[in-house]
Amino acid sequence: MSRIIKIFLFLFISTLVLTWHLNSVRASAPVCSSTHYNCASGTPINGSETSTAWTWLCRNANNVDASCSEPKPQNQSPVGNLDPITCDIIGGWAFDPNTPGDSISVHIYDGGAGPGKLIAGVTANGDRPDVRSTYGISGNHGFTITTPANLKDGKNHSIYAYGIDSSGNPNYNSNLSSSPQNLNCSAPEGSIKITNNKERFSYCVFKDGVQTFCENRSKTFSGYPSGSSYSVKPSDQDGYTWAVSPSGSQTLSTGGVVSFDVVYTRKLSVASITCSPTSVSYGGSANVSWSSTNANSCTVSPTGWTGTSGSKSTGPLYSSQTYSLSCVNR
Repeated sequence: MSRIIKIFLFLFISTLVLTWHLNSVRASAPVCSSTHYNCASGTPINGSETSTAWTWLCRNANNVDASCSEPKPQNQSPVGNLDPITCDIIGGWAFDPNTPGDSISVHIYDGGAGPGKLIAGVTANGDRPDVRSTYGISGNHGFTITTPANLKDGKNHSIYAYGIDSSGNPNYNSNLSSSPQNLNCSAPEGSIKITNNKERFSYCVFKDGVQTFCENRSKTFSGYPSGSSYSVKPSDQDGYTWAVSPSGSQTLSTGGVVSFDVVYTRKLSVASITCSPTSVSYGGSANVSWSSTNANSCTVSPTGWTGTSGSKSTGPLYSSQTYSLSCVNR
C-alpha cells in the first residue's frame, strides 16, 4: 500500500515542476514611436531554457528580430474632403493620420496634378470643430480660398484638392474625397462705351484680339465679360482718315466701363488743272484736263464741267480765257 502511494506522489510532483518550467512572465508592452517596433527580450530563469522572464524594448528598423511584435501602422496618406465649391469659395478640410494634431498643406488644381494647373497652395489651419469631433483629434484642419477670377470665364473647370503628406513623401499625397468637382462661373460683367462722330461709318469691337461685334452708333454696350481686353477698329472710308482714342486696348474691370472715341476726319482734297496748249492762234482751241484726289466732286469754271477728273476741248477761242477747278470732299 505504501509503495503505491510513493509512486503516485512522484508523478504528481514531476507534473508540477514541468508545469512551472513552462510558465513565462511578460511585462506590459511600451508605447513606441512611429519609427520603432515593440520587441520582446527573454532571459532564462534558474538556467532553465523553458522558463523565461520577458521584457519589452523599443527598437528601430535596424535591430528588429523575430521577437518583435507587429510594427506600428506604416505611413498613412492624408484624409479629408473637398466641400461643395461655388463661384465665391473653394474649401474643405484635411489632416494626416500620422500627425493628426498638425495642420497640413493642401494643393488645389484646375485639371488635376500633372496635366492641370496649380491654383493655390494653402495650409489647412481653419477651425473645423466637426472634424475634431468626428475623428477625435485636436488641431485645426479647415481650408478656404476665394475662387480665382481667371476661373470665371463661362467654361468648365475640374477642381481637384490634394492633401500633402506631412512626411514630405509625395507618394503619400492623396486626392481628397469629393474631388474633383466641376466649376462653371460666368465672368462678371462691365460695359463698353463708344462715341462715333460719323455714325454712317461702322467700327468693330475686339475682345482679347478676336472680333466680337460691329456697329456704327454711339452707344454704351453692357453685359460684357470683365477681365478681358477690348479694342476698337473703325472701317476704312474713302476720303476719310480715322482715329480711336485711346488707340490701344483697355481691360474691363468688374462693373466698370471702358470708353472709346471714334473720330473720322475728311482728307484734304488735292486738285490739278492744265491746258494744252497754253497758247493758241485766234479761233484756235485747246484741251483742258483736270484731276483730283480725296474729292467727292469737282467743277470747272466758267464752263461748268463736272467730275473728279476729266478732259474737255475749249472750242474756238477769240479771246483770252481763264479756267479754274474747284473740288470738295464731303
